[in-house]
Amino acid sequence: RGAEGAAAVGLPSALLGAVGVCPWLDFTHSGGSVQQNLNMDLLPLSFVERGARSWVQAMVDSGIPEEEALRTSSPAIASDLSYMEKGKVFLVAGARDILRDDTLRFAKRAPEGAVRTLVVDDGVLGTHDMVLMMRSEKTEAAFDAVAGFCAERMAA
Repeated sequence: RGAEGAAAVGLPSALLGAVGVCPWLDFTHSGGSVQQNLNMDLLPLSFVERGARSWVQAMVDSGIPEEEALRTSSPAIASDLSYMEKGKVFLVAGARDILRDDTLRFAKRAPEGAVRTLVVDDGVLGTHDMVLMMRSEKTEAAFDAVAGFCAERMAA
């Protein structure tokens, strides 16, 4: 939650910005792209589900009720995003990512202008191609867009 949340985890209160490439924004995995892209994404759904269960269980073990742990871990569907500042978040999703719809829902729910999104559809797989350095003209353009956003935020 803004400066207060940043301070709580030891970050500077004035963050320049954040970039997410295929970010994990819904631990319920309720976006349509989960099923739609199940056989096209390099990221196995079983891995995502196992990670979500482990994270939520760790929060429950620390005394947070399970419903609250799931809600606060799923900003695409449940969290209050009113604290977000304009232009400080840039999210990239691949057209074939299982988590694509969660990224788009998060951006839609955020205050106007708070989140910029880029959906990469290079006909290959998804944003994991970028991480694995499987380059195409469109993944190169995505790298350039991320670099441009970072340069812009650092100049702010």
